[in-house]
Amino acid sequence: SYLARIRAIDSPLCTTCGIPETVAHFLFTCKRYSAPRHTLRQAIQGPLTFRSTLGSQDARAAVLEYVKATGRFLEPGTCVSQGPAPSHPTISFPLSPSSASSGPPSSLPQPPNP
Repeated sequence: SYLARIRAIDSPLCTTCGIPETVAHFLFTCKRYSAPRHTLRQAIQGPLTFRSTLGSQDARAAVLEYVKATGRFLEPGTCVSQGPAPSHPTISFPLSPSSASSGPPSSLPQPPNP
């Protein structure tokens, strides 16, 4: 997986399923996230595909709720209020415009100033 190539995680394999943790695996098949996926499926009102999940503004909002509910991409030191904390490392990505403007996390290599 991309996250393993950039060394954000140690292994490209899903710690639950033992197969490559791709976007499709995370969104559609990982056993660890079956409860949040059920909620996503109800919001989408149909089968989960890339088109159905990313094809409209409403669907994208439901996907963001799914991502939040899984706890897979939390900021360090936070925990999902429902269920156990993830057993694999979490990765932070800014989701709001205000947090995106603050720049990348300081733990990532910074590009040289021109």
